[in-house]
Amino acid sequence: MIIVCARRVKPKIDISDNVDPPGKIINGCGTGIDEMSFVKILEFLKSLSLWEKVVAGLIVVIIVGVFTFSRKKIIHWWYKRKIYEWLKANTTDQAWKQFKSTQEISKATGINENVVRSICTKHKNIYAHKKNDEWSIFRRDAKSIYEERGILTLGSD
Repeated sequence: MIIVCARRVKPKIDISDNVDPPGKIINGCGTGIDEMSFVKILEFLKSLSLWEKVVAGLIVVIIVGVFTFSRKKIIHWWYKRKIYEWLKANTTDQAWKQFKSTQEISKATGINENVVRSICTKHKNIYAHKKNDEWSIFRRDAKSIYEERGILTLGSD
């Protein structure tokens, strides 16, 4: 019997119980593949014609490509969401708390600065500061500190 352990730990073999057939192959995930099954797979692949091998190869390439593309899109979506939620929680519509720098966002979210800059540039709800490398979800231009009180008018009364 083979006891499956966590990764990076060598599997322990218990010889007191000989339930499993000999020749069990243990891969990195901790699951066992029977040696005879592996041989049968190789024999099957050898029996295919050239065109069947080409089609099988194309199918594998397409599946791997779709998986890789999907993984990148999911990670990009996750980063977009993480940055936007962080900006929403850490900025306000006040003049001095409105924009956050790329470095500050990067440190807080744990995402590379170049990736943060790229995502903030492309995101439809994140606005760049005109002069600095800073980002906000409230407006494109920095808010004036005088804007809060409104326009003062002199009355003719």
